Amino acid sequence: MTTPLRVAIDLSVVSEGDRGGVARFALGMTAALAEREHVTVLPLAPTTIPELALPVHRITGRGQVARSQVGIPSLLRALDADVLLSPANRGLPVVSPCPMVLVLHDVFDWEPTLSRAQDRRDPVKFAATSTVSLSRAGLIVTMSDFVAGMVRRRLGIDEERIRVVPGGVDPRFFDDPGGESIGRVRTAYGVIPGSVLHVGSLRARRDLPTLVRAVASLPAEVVPRLVLAGAGPEEESLRSMARMIGVSDRLHLTGFVDDADLLAVYRASSCVVLAGSGEGFGLPVLEAMAAQVPVIAARAGALPEAVGRGGLLFPAGDHPALARHLRELLTQPREAARLRGAGLEQARQFTWAKAARKMDDVLRTALQPSFGARVKSQLGALRSLRRWLS
Repeated sequence: MTTPLRVAIDLSVVSEGDRGGVARFALGMTAALAEREHVTVLPLAPTTIPELALPVHRITGRGQVARSQVGIPSLLRALDADVLLSPANRGLPVVSPCPMVLVLHDVFDWEPTLSRAQDRRDPVKFAATSTVSLSRAGLIVTMSDFVAGMVRRRLGIDEERIRVVPGGVDPRFFDDPGGESIGRVRTAYGVIPGSVLHVGSLRARRDLPTLVRAVASLPAEVVPRLVLAGAGPEEESLRSMARMIGVSDRLHLTGFVDDADLLAVYRASSCVVLAGSGEGFGLPVLEAMAAQVPVIAARAGALPEAVGRGGLLFPAGDHPALARHLRELLTQPREAARLRGAGLEQARQFTWAKAARKMDDVLRTALQPSFGARVKSQLGALRSLRRWLS
């Protein structure tokens, strides 16, 4: 007989306005766990979350530290939670009345040359708050084997504390948005017929220069437009690069795309490319494959795990190889049709029901951590603190 499980989930990242991959994972996992028998989901957040069909328990406190260190533990006691799931890289309290599970989407926050600028304004504070989360987590979840390996090597976390739980693809990406919606996003976002699409923030780790160079090496008859659906600190440098190599008229930056328009944006494009060498999961390629749009990705990071046999892979940073794949895909309809079918089959392997089943097992495992495992976790986190400060 399965024991009932009361799972508190910290959705602060969602209530704060994040609508990127971390927030989408948090919302998708929350909804999927709520569908499981014998699981009661208790969402925690500082504010209401309109898109969530569950009541939100409000985290009180002025400032992030007060909410995580006082507000969350108080709620866990009041709600009699069995376990806390923190799906956004950190945020665990020092003292908790129940075991805790932390999701690490990547380790870029710990890489001095790649981490987000706002997190590096106070590296000591970042290291301290992150170390609390790493040390207090009974188990650490990653979405790919690639990130699991990075967590072991970069952060010094013992392998016994790491579990891999890939996320799911929202079922709506398998739907047909209809010609009217596709026509509307062509006008709104500039996704003209034949466009090559990249979805994601414009950051150095996305290696967008490789994509721009590949497009520049092909004639406009093959790639009439490169659409970058996202925003970020690399925007101006990409515009400057496009001007220097003579393709500024073929580069179109959309800014952030409304989530409701994303399916139609995928379907309006001829293919989707992710060139980054360190992606922690690769959700855009899975969404594109679900939408039956051919995919090309770098053979690096977690992208090969996500793409499988559903798309084309090229050596990271090799823009001539990427250009060859683009030419092949965009000039050979039979190859494009083959990839649409293979990609759809691959995307169907990533369901939220499967992800929730694996997470359920992880949460139940975390309920009975041994004393030795707790000691190891604290020592591992101290090693990560030393590495960050060094």
